[in-house]
Amino acid sequence: MVEIVSMLVICTRNRPDDLTMALRWVAQSSSRPSVLVADASDPQVQEKIAGIVGGSSGCALLRCSPGLARQRNQALDWLRAERPDVEVVHFIDDDSQVSSHYFEEIERTFAADPELAGVGGVLTNHPTPRYVWLKQLFLLYSRVPGRVLSSGRSTMAHYADDIPERPDRLSGACMSYRLPLIEGVRFDDRLEGYSIGEDLFFSFAVSRRHPMAVAPRAAMVHNSSPVNRISKPELALERLRLVHRWVRENRDNGLRASHFWLSVVGEVLMRVLGGAAERNRLEMSEGMAIARAALVTLRSPLPTDGAQHA
Repeated sequence: MVEIVSMLVICTRNRPDDLTMALRWVAQSSSRPSVLVADASDPQVQEKIAGIVGGSSGCALLRCSPGLARQRNQALDWLRAERPDVEVVHFIDDDSQVSSHYFEEIERTFAADPELAGVGGVLTNHPTPRYVWLKQLFLLYSRVPGRVLSSGRSTMAHYADDIPERPDRLSGACMSYRLPLIEGVRFDDRLEGYSIGEDLFFSFAVSRRHPMAVAPRAAMVHNSSPVNRISKPELALERLRLVHRWVRENRDNGLRASHFWLSVVGEVLMRVLGGAAERNRLEMSEGMAIARAALVTLRSPLPTDGAQHA
């Protein structure tokens, strides 16, 4: 296999315990890359993060502005300035558990095809979707993994039993990129905090320029830390407004606002009616939260900057 110089970036904020576990799993991997921890923790947590990084061999620390998209951009800028020898950057979440051969399999996939700009891993604990035929009707789902639909919705590319040949998107928990081929592509700096959709927006932009793939044996468990999570109503509002703007900015890439609204109607109906049929109050309340978020989005849509972000 052609040797590839790579570096792992882990973006974190106020999750020292999760970061500790993630670094332990990385340390046990067969092909352990050097690590850059891009930290945007509050001042009272920064010292603890620094201690964790200082106690980990081959690990560097970068203080960042809060916001996952901004942290990723600042990490990429640091790599280009401080480590120009690095060809591949790996991104995993701070609550991820990589398998022992994760990085080896990702880099093997890159080495086999020099045209690949991105390679994703496989999340072994991701739930499989339900009501697939209904979701297809409302442009919420495609049977093709890794596909971005005209509504702006997408299917994930990281299922172990369904590996896409050329995905339109990768998951932020397990995505790697060839640095020379993503030159000029940036994570959306307008995003704040949780930065919902940053992985979708970035990987879709990359896929419009160069092919991507998924390494079927690059397995990972995403443990989904409860720290820094937002409520379901907040998530619904943030996701709808951001995807609505992104769809409008990417008309030239096949996305359609009318299709986006069809998907919203479908999601509300499926959650409210499906929740009622199953007597699932949580599902019903989430459906109503999406409906309220849709009204807010209709009344005050986020302004676009006129750019095509792919």
